[in-house]
Amino acid sequence: MKYLAAIFILLFAHIVKSQVVNTGVATYFDGLGAPYGGCGVPQDKLETQNFVALNVFDTPGSGTQYPRPVSDNNAGVIGAFENGNNCGRWLKVTILENCNGTNDGALGQQFCRGTGSAWVTDKFVGAELNMIVADACGDANGWCRDSPYHLDLMKTSLTKFSKNGTPTTDMYPTSWNNRKVKWEYIPAPNYTGDIKIHFMKDAQKYYSPILITNLKNGIHGIEQKVGSSWIAAKRFSDMGQAFILSDNNSPFRIRIIDAEDQYVNQGSEYVFSFPISCNPNCTPPTTEVPYQVFNVISGLDAELLTSPSFWLQNLNGETTLSWSGINTGINTIKVFDMMGKEQKTWQISSQSGSMPVEHLSQGIFNVSLYTHGNITNTKRFIVD
Repeated sequence: MKYLAAIFILLFAHIVKSQVVNTGVATYFDGLGAPYGGCGVPQDKLETQNFVALNVFDTPGSGTQYPRPVSDNNAGVIGAFENGNNCGRWLKVTILENCNGTNDGALGQQFCRGTGSAWVTDKFVGAELNMIVADACGDANGWCRDSPYHLDLMKTSLTKFSKNGTPTTDMYPTSWNNRKVKWEYIPAPNYTGDIKIHFMKDAQKYYSPILITNLKNGIHGIEQKVGSSWIAAKRFSDMGQAFILSDNNSPFRIRIIDAEDQYVNQGSEYVFSFPISCNPNCTPPTTEVPYQVFNVISGLDAELLTSPSFWLQNLNGETTLSWSGINTGINTIKVFDMMGKEQKTWQISSQSGSMPVEHLSQGIFNVSLYTHGNITNTKRFIVD
């Protein structure tokens, strides 16, 4: 019974964390800096041009600047940006009341003040827009210090809100005096595909900063396989989607932890190499690279889920490569390392079977199928 209670508590905590609705005052800004915004992503690499900045600090009445990322010693002043932990997350933003008085964001002063001032309900209240966290607000003003859940909205997004399916294109500028908003985190709407991996400007052989975009539910961390161990990659300052990998470990093997502290794709490994075009270093702000996805439980990549199938298993302490669905006529299986060196050769006479894979070191290998000396198919697997 106590285990069921513990499971219930964890599930309840997850639900509560996902459904928190925050209320604050909203402002707007003109766009991200160059080459990167506060999350490490160039503006042209964002999934949407409807994006927000979150507060770096929570210091009501004080404009004191603290070193970033904010240290544990100053944890009490960390704002909603959370040292980059909320980068790449999606929000549902809902418009609330507008101010008819002075609403200038003076530090330590009341929002919407002056004789006869009030927060006024109008036709725009209830309009909604899905937006993404892409930047940070660390300015020494009331917006970025006195309103913990303040949102700084991309200016062009102010005409993109909709209410009951009808666009509210006329809210800005005539009905915008830094309105109240409410917002909550949501999974990426209509999510398709998978993450994108980019090397950042100045990346080179012994310096490997990478950027992760197209996230379903944000990113809290990256783990990198170095030798036989998984180690936490260092975040690039507080740019939440940027991390620095351990050098000289190409091909790189990483797994990603999302904003709910869960492994992305059940802990699948993303395997990729340093881009050839970055010689000797990457000069664009980002250089996207292709990758392979491996399911670490079975040793299979996504492609191997179709016939013919291969998988790794441990039988009585011995690692074994098994297969099924091989076409009639295939009589040879060969295993090559990533440099193309042949490691194993088996002659087979059955469409299904298994062979021991002893003496293969850790790494990524190609499995090639031969019919009378000609390759008919090639797959990949990982030995951990």
